[in-house]
Parts: sequence; structure tokens; C-alpha cells
Amino acid sequence: MNIFVSYAREDIAHAKMVDRELTDKGYKVFLDTKEIKSGDEFPSRITYAIIECDAFIFLVSEHSLKESCWALKELQIANDQKKFVLPINISDKKIKDLPSLPPSIKGLNIEEESKSLEHLLKAYPPPQNSWLRLQGNSGGI
Repeated sequence: MNIFVSYAREDIAHAKMVDRELTDKGYKVFLDTKEIKSGDEFPSRITYAIIECDAFIFLVSEHSLKESCWALKELQIANDQKKFVLPINISDKKIKDLPSLPPSIKGLNIEEESKSLEHLLKAYPPPQNSWLRLQGNSGGI
């Protein structure tokens, strides 16, 4: 299973933790700092990686929800591609206290408290269960 991790630059430490955790469990993870090399065309490389992913993790924080943040563009691409989106709240605030997601993002229901990465890994086992393939947007977790 290919997983794309979307985050704001200010949240790189959290993104690396998610990458390490998922990679250790056997998932193939796309993290821009790891996959995009100098000279690559950033926007097209990101778009292609989102199109090719099976699941899309969006690290929700005050930073990733800023209008100017590239992570929101990635989230829009994932939504347009009907990817399975797993939002993870990494802020120290409750979801209800964060700026809201843009109205153009439909079908993404974030619960009051995002589920932990450990819980998500239990819900979506590592790739040795080859029958598991996430398709479409389930409307939340």
C-alpha cells in the first residue's frame, strides 16, 4: 500500500515520525523531503504521487490549515482524486478550535479528536494483507 503524507513545513518532525512508523510496518510512504530530489518539478511530482497513492494522510495543525499552505492544495488534489483521506490531529488544540477546512473539501469528516496513528494502523493493517485496498473517500474515519 502506498501512502502519501501531507503536512506543513513547520510540522516536519511529526511527518518524519509518521513516515518512520509506517515504513517500519512495511508501508511504502511518500514524504516529499525523502522522495523529491533537487531539480525535480515539485508540483507535478507531488500531483503524480497523490494520484498513485492508495491512502492520503493529512496532518492537521494550525499550520497545515493556513490558506497559503501547500498541504491544502495537496488535500484538494486528494479529494478530487477521491482518495481515502486519514486526517491526524497533531496540534495541541481540539479540532473544533482549529480553523475549519475549506468548504471545497467535501466528504472529509474529522472527529472531535483524531484517532491515533496506532489505531489507524490497527484499522488498516500492513501490506502483507494483500486483499486490503482502500478505494475512494469513505467520508471520514
